[in-house]
Parts: sequence; C-alpha cells; structure tokens
Amino acid sequence: MKWIWRFASQEQALWKETIKARFGMENKWTTYMPTQPYGTGVWRSIRSQWIKFANNWKIKVGNGGKTLFWEDVWAGQVTLKNKYPDLFNLSLQKVSRIREMRDNQGWDLRFRRHLNDWEINKVAELLNTLEQYKDLTPNEDNLFWLPDKQGRFSVGSAYKTSQRSVCQSSGWPGR
Repeated sequence: MKWIWRFASQEQALWKETIKARFGMENKWTTYMPTQPYGTGVWRSIRSQWIKFANNWKIKVGNGGKTLFWEDVWAGQVTLKNKYPDLFNLSLQKVSRIREMRDNQGWDLRFRRHLNDWEINKVAELLNTLEQYKDLTPNEDNLFWLPDKQGRFSVGSAYKTSQRSVCQSSGWPGR
C-alpha cells in the first residue's frame, strides 16, 4: 500500500512519470490496471491493492485542479455521479475537474437542455451539498488517510487497517 500512497501523493517523481507513461492514468490518483501478460507483474500486484486502499482515504479539496467533479468521491461518501445520476446524464461537463466547474460567482453547472421542475429540485439539493466547498484554496488537492487523525499515511496504520479487515472477513476476533 505504501507505493499506492506514494504514487497518488507524490508529484513529478521520475519513477511515477515512468509508471504513468507505461500504463496510462485512470484518474489523477492511479493508473489503469496493467493488462499485458509479461513485464507488468510488480506494478499489477501493487495496483491491485488500490481497491483496499481507496476505502481508507478521502480527497481533501484544495484548488480543485486534480479532483473530478462527478467521478471522484469528494463531497460525501459516494461520487456525485452516483448520488445525482439524472443530473450527471444531463451534464455537459462529465469529465471536468472541480476548478473548471466554478467561476467568480460560484458553481457553473451546464446542462444539455433546460431542466424540468423535478430536476431543478435535484440541482438545489446538489448546490446545498456543494455549499461547504464554495471557497477553494490555493493548495493542491491531496489525499487524507482516514485511519490517522492527521491524515498522514504510515505503513503501520495500513498494516493495522488490513489486519482489521482480515479479522472481520474471517470472523476471527482481532487484537
């Protein structure tokens, strides 16, 4: 898990640029899963930990430059795409980042047609959800490690987290 965290949080490291060039980026935080049969075993093994890892972090929004508005989990426990599927289907900004969805006056949501009454209620609900994110900061978006109160990743906390999940799934009482 350490390498997954490093990949997601380190910027412009040569090793990261090499991995990005080799496998391509699924999103700003990770690569696509390697599909080639040879020469990819190490990264495939590391990348396979992403799902376990993803349940233990959240995105801390800064300037909104890395975080996908609809696709990433940043405003609540699920993606906005899953929480508001009808609005996502109508959106003209399906792959936009948070920063691209704002202007000087606030949120700039664009839809492919005029909204119906019931859809306007959904937009109001969405805007209410977004109210706490109205002020972006100059800082970059980054990952917050949930098992640690300060949000810092450590191998020890990752190990404890993985041990808890193994104990829970096996029914064996943990320490």
